[in-house]
Amino acid sequence: VTYSATDGAGNIGTCSFTVTVVDTTAPVFIGCPSNITVAATTNCKAIATWTAPVATDNCSVASRGNTHNPGSEFSLGTTTVTYSATDGAGNTTTCAFIVTVTDTTPPSFTSFPAPPTASAGTNCKAVVSWVSPVATDCSNVTITSSHSSGSEFIIGSTSVTYTATDAFNNITTRSFTVIVVDTILPVIMGCPVNISITAGANCKANATWIAPLATDNCTVASITSSHSPGSEFNIGTTRVIYSATDGSGNLTTCQFNVTVISDMPQVSDCPANIQVITDETDQALVTWKEPTFTSKCGTITVQKSHSPSSRFPIGTTQVVYDATDGLGNSVRCTFSLEVTIPVLELQISKLITPDGDGFNDFWQIENAEKYPNNSVTVFDRWGSIIYSDTGYDNQKIVWRGLNKSNALVPTGTYFYLVEATYGNQKLRREGFIELAQ
Repeated sequence: VTYSATDGAGNIGTCSFTVTVVDTTAPVFIGCPSNITVAATTNCKAIATWTAPVATDNCSVASRGNTHNPGSEFSLGTTTVTYSATDGAGNTTTCAFIVTVTDTTPPSFTSFPAPPTASAGTNCKAVVSWVSPVATDCSNVTITSSHSSGSEFIIGSTSVTYTATDAFNNITTRSFTVIVVDTILPVIMGCPVNISITAGANCKANATWIAPLATDNCTVASITSSHSPGSEFNIGTTRVIYSATDGSGNLTTCQFNVTVISDMPQVSDCPANIQVITDETDQALVTWKEPTFTSKCGTITVQKSHSPSSRFPIGTTQVVYDATDGLGNSVRCTFSLEVTIPVLELQISKLITPDGDGFNDFWQIENAEKYPNNSVTVFDRWGSIIYSDTGYDNQKIVWRGLNKSNALVPTGTYFYLVEATYGNQKLRREGFIELAQ
């Protein structure tokens, strides 16, 4: 600021001093966020977002800065986020808040044992081992279990539970079942040998033996039988079965045969050899009257290689009936069945006169209806197809001298191709036909 003074002679004197205005007012943040708490995701970090504060100043804001931006990723724990603003006079103001990332996710088992199954020893227990599981988390994990690998387990199912706890007391539990099975079978002592006796007048016989006994390593074995000593048996062979079962369901059987002997069975009406021809499938459906088997005692059991009304391939097949009386006595009926191929033949007319007089009005292909899998094509002299159809049957499907436009073709010579398939047989006929009007 300058003052000047001038006298009457024009002399000038000055006086000056400086006025300094200092900005001592710091910038102000508007909308500084409050502290934020977010839960970590599976990568043990979390993204936090907020509305950035606005810095104002009474004069001007020269610069702004911040340690983190909205949407930044933060690690577990607490992180201080700071915003700063400086005005042109160097006055600085800060805005700070805390982002806290918490772990709310339980630990995760990355490997876990498959449910083991073990067989009990003679003491009815089993030592079972497995690979201990592994669990991971954002923090240290402590794993505890209800049973340790290598523990001894009794017969049955036992649940083994593992608990994983992280540093934030988040807990995950997972279980598997240890199954100890009793695989040692009961033992049957004194199983009788096979018994052979002769039938009486009633075609039956009584057989006797000493009943066997059963023991087991873990539980008392119960024993049952299909027949008791002194039972009456029919003609033939009867299997006597003793079954011993322990408390775990393990089953042991002891069996022997009681054979009651009788006369040989008899056969009547054994069929003679049969000859047939195939159908379109290259097979033939054949039937016959079955033979009759009888026995003086007991029930006849018949086994046969084929049944009536069966389909047979080309060639000779031996049909065999075997009848047994259950005592090892048997009788057989056998006959051969020969299947041959029919002769595939067509008689193709050489003339067609489609004049409506009832004679040769359509092209006659004799036996075509026997082979429905056929195709018929007629060509003119230039090789153009004037008629083509399948399933030619000399009734509904016939050529009456018409072309594809249903117009009667001129008198002349036409050429044909006839093909038919019957089973594996194929027939092809080519030739010419005269058409006269």
